[in-house]
Amino acid sequence: MEQDLNGRTLGVEKGTAPENPAHLHEVIAHEVGTLATWVNDPHHGWDERSFTGQELEFVVVDAKTLRPAPISQTLLPTLQAELGDTFGSELLQTNVEMGTTPRQLGPQCLEQGERDITSAWNEASRIASRSGNTLFAGGIYPLYTLEDFAGTDLLYPERYEHMNHILMARNNGSVALRFIEEAGAPSFTNFSFEGAPTSHQVHLSAAPGELVSLYNASLAIMGPLIAVSANSPVFCGMTAWHESRIPLLEEGAAGDRFIFSTGFASQPSDLFTDVTRFPPLSYLESGREVLLGKKKDDGCDPRHLPAFQAQNGTVWKWLRPCYAHDGTLPHVRLEQRVLPAGPTPIDMTANAGFLLGAVHGLRMMANNPVSRISFEAVRDNFYAGARHGLDAAMTWTDGMKLKAHELVQQLIPIARLGLSSIGVPDAESSRYIDVIEHRVASKQTGSGWFLQSVHSLQAQGSTRAEAVQETTRVMLEWQQRNLAGEDAPVHTWPVL
Repeated sequence: MEQDLNGRTLGVEKGTAPENPAHLHEVIAHEVGTLATWVNDPHHGWDERSFTGQELEFVVVDAKTLRPAPISQTLLPTLQAELGDTFGSELLQTNVEMGTTPRQLGPQCLEQGERDITSAWNEASRIASRSGNTLFAGGIYPLYTLEDFAGTDLLYPERYEHMNHILMARNNGSVALRFIEEAGAPSFTNFSFEGAPTSHQVHLSAAPGELVSLYNASLAIMGPLIAVSANSPVFCGMTAWHESRIPLLEEGAAGDRFIFSTGFASQPSDLFTDVTRFPPLSYLESGREVLLGKKKDDGCDPRHLPAFQAQNGTVWKWLRPCYAHDGTLPHVRLEQRVLPAGPTPIDMTANAGFLLGAVHGLRMMANNPVSRISFEAVRDNFYAGARHGLDAAMTWTDGMKLKAHELVQQLIPIARLGLSSIGVPDAESSRYIDVIEHRVASKQTGSGWFLQSVHSLQAQGSTRAEAVQETTRVMLEWQQRNLAGEDAPVHTWPVL
């Protein structure tokens, strides 16, 4: 049934590694070469419309105990029955994921995106409340414990058993997180801890001819973007980076496949060919060699490039170029993966608005600012922003040194200009870019508020565990107040 372009079966015993994966690498390389030819050909027949869509991951939480609730196997069928296929499973049984309807860039694309998130979150929370649970949106749920990840019980069954087996085998059965300094680099014998990070992914589709400039501009702003959106300062009760999702995943079992980028692109094919640098992840099942990440519904249609799709799905670039074919037209898009979930719908929409505006604004500017920034500086900005948030030291055009909050301030008028250029009215643009502006002025991101609140409560006599518990409870309360209609982005929250 499932074959490569040369007629060979893609798939071979359950949970074991294949004896000879070399031919799969050849299949992937062949499909990557085919895609490279297609994307470099403007006459190939692309869907050239510009859309943006979103994916958002939640943690299911017991409303009384605030403990993560591993009930997604029972919750998801109800969500899907009442809300359609908007919701799906994720790595852990404590997580669910939702996707929004793609919106064409222009008037109301941001406002409708905020309504989409708010409506789905509200409806899903209503359904979860029947079993005494609620949904939390944050980069990492602070009240996981190290003991939660001692075994594989939290892993979503079957879907990730192969991945756990393959990735842990590649790491000799153990992984240590060096960035958690206060715990002395805790180690894990399975990869379930990699389900702790939850994100808000923003997609942007475009014609292949526009992809290079969009990609390069997106790379350039990833440092200030992650600094101003940071919302993941705690892992298992321990404070770490402002955006701890980044080191957690890069030090995890698949860490070598979590990459920032390999460089700026000069032609569309550059965005896809580097996946061949990574060996295929595959396993044997019923006598067939199966690529990890391969979807059952890929079928045999060669236009879908199933081997490439599987490989691309197991190379987790923070800015991932994607290809898809809907049966009529192919399209390409960028998947911005650095944004954390939460803390509120307006905060997440403001992050998306700043991203879309800054990317399109930079492309419009004379003297191309992106060409005046080295790739090394852009990469360093990314990790500095993830670690230190708005206080990070960054490098911008022509080697200029400044703090992240100063760089975001410089990008704000560019983001307004960019949103105007794609047809977003000034009033709509201001609703979201003003949030970014106020967030920078107060220097209060989600991470900033959380860390300050924890430190404040400790100064008042609470233990670290008590402070993290109370701050998490209040964040959940603020999220519910926003969902109920109160317009209160995180920069307005008083420190505890």
